[in-house]
Amino acid sequence: MKTGVQGAYFRLYNACFPVKGAAMGLICDVQRKELLHIPSLLAEVLEKIYQYSVEEIKDVYDHQYDKGIDAYLAKLVELGVGFYTHNPEAFPAVELSWGSPLEVYAAVIEVESVSNYDVGDVIRQLDDLGCAGLQVRFLEPFSVEDICRMLQPAKDSRLKFIELYIRENGELEEQLFRIVKENRRVTTLVVHSAGEPRIVFPEKNAGSVNIVYTGQPVRRGQPDMARLENFVASTPILAEARHFNIALNRKVCIDAEGFIRNYVSHEAHFGHVSQASIRAAVESPAFREKWRLHNDLIEQCRDCQYRYLCLSNSDVVENGGKYHKKEICDFDPYTNTWHKQTLRDQLRGDAQNPALAGDKRE
Repeated sequence: MKTGVQGAYFRLYNACFPVKGAAMGLICDVQRKELLHIPSLLAEVLEKIYQYSVEEIKDVYDHQYDKGIDAYLAKLVELGVGFYTHNPEAFPAVELSWGSPLEVYAAVIEVESVSNYDVGDVIRQLDDLGCAGLQVRFLEPFSVEDICRMLQPAKDSRLKFIELYIRENGELEEQLFRIVKENRRVTTLVVHSAGEPRIVFPEKNAGSVNIVYTGQPVRRGQPDMARLENFVASTPILAEARHFNIALNRKVCIDAEGFIRNYVSHEAHFGHVSQASIRAAVESPAFREKWRLHNDLIEQCRDCQYRYLCLSNSDVVENGGKYHKKEICDFDPYTNTWHKQTLRDQLRGDAQNPALAGDKRE
């Protein structure tokens, strides 16, 4: 009779998913919302556990790593992410599938004083598409009165959450809280270009949304960067990322000039929103092409352990039959290093740079 680990198979718990990178691997624990960094070779071993027993895996590597495999698998058992079994058929691999009834999940709108489009009409068009999340970036100072007027159509919409980035204009906090009082769908209110960072907590009957002041400016066409603090392990994100670009999928943006784009920093546009409908844009094959360019298809990204978590909104270009992101990533998967100071270091105690609305999927 087989005992202990002799002749056993190894399994990760259903909430744990391994990802192999060029220099480092990862176990995404979606139940604990944790990322466990592991050697790349261990991630490779874990990719084989549904094909082979532990002893057969050792055979694959000509028994060069027997002690290391035993030690690491024992550690995973100790950490509560895996276990041994003599009944492998009872623990098949988890199939990750993804689908959404929403034609558009999230949108970003840039607003300036020179913006020649109707924000209210854009909100109504997004509502018609079933949009769940909206981020509005006010790039110049606007009065609370003007902001409330622009957001009026959102009150009766199907939007689940609204993120507002408002440029500092000297208005008092109680006036800003009026925005939240009048539209309960507002879940984030950041005042940018505001000097010293601080957080103002709401008074009684002023809602539950804090006002976050940040010295960081929000600029026209501002790209979003990959950053470790934004990586969240969840089953829907991991499933979607295997088939779609999670930073661009089911998203649409209106830039400050009113042009419809996949993202505000992208070069290509799909008409002006005052002349072309958002629905027509998002239903076009060219627009949806970017949705399907997931990180497994993109050079360098395909070798990154964070590829199923990354929310980089960079445009993707084709060159010589290969896809590349236009924005240079701060993370190098081949050396497992971040080239620049991370946002957490830059904005310690400050509000985060605006991340695209709709990335609150869990």
